[in-house]
Amino acid sequence: MPAAPWRPPAKAAAAHPDAALLRLGAEFERLHAAWRPLYAEMEPLYRQCEIEWDKTGLPIDEANFAAWGKLKTDMGVEAASEVEMKALEIIDAVTTKIRETPAKTFAGLAVKARALRFDTSLDLQDDRPLADRDWPEKVMHQFVAELDRLAKLPADCRPQPRGRLNRAAHETQQSPAKMMRAFTAWDISHCCRNSCQCVGITVQLLVAWFAG
Repeated sequence: MPAAPWRPPAKAAAAHPDAALLRLGAEFERLHAAWRPLYAEMEPLYRQCEIEWDKTGLPIDEANFAAWGKLKTDMGVEAASEVEMKALEIIDAVTTKIRETPAKTFAGLAVKARALRFDTSLDLQDDRPLADRDWPEKVMHQFVAELDRLAKLPADCRPQPRGRLNRAAHETQQSPAKMMRAFTAWDISHCCRNSCQCVGITVQLLVAWFAG
């Protein structure tokens, strides 16, 4: 029986430009989902502990610190907090890698945005309707959703960010005043907002710059 003719191996699918970030993002989502119940258990315990302490009328100072610590231990706050902190340390190791890994696509930038939302504690109102969230939480949610939308667009309909990023970086090196004027103009137009809203301003500028 004649040997089958040699055929070149099928061309492997091209690796995603942000494959490393996407893997980190999947790991972050898994760890984040495991952490949420731990936070949900610890946070009301701590609030109740504060209520019980307030009944004593004593300040939490050096003289009363041991008593405050005993109350937290007796009410289970310390045990719950220790478990939560261990989970946070694991998540922080992943978000550190996410921050250190450059994004090349909107999908990669969406991973970074989710990590940013966690690092800035802007994910703690996810159980509320969007209309009921505070301004920073609301704009961060909308920012992440917009990146997800852009990442899912067909390639021929999607903005091409890398060249625009490179061009923007080149122009900024030549004329840093251009970027400074953009930030200043945006800041003046929103000066009436409180300082915590700077997160919303920053992420909106970032996606505008990334998209060109």
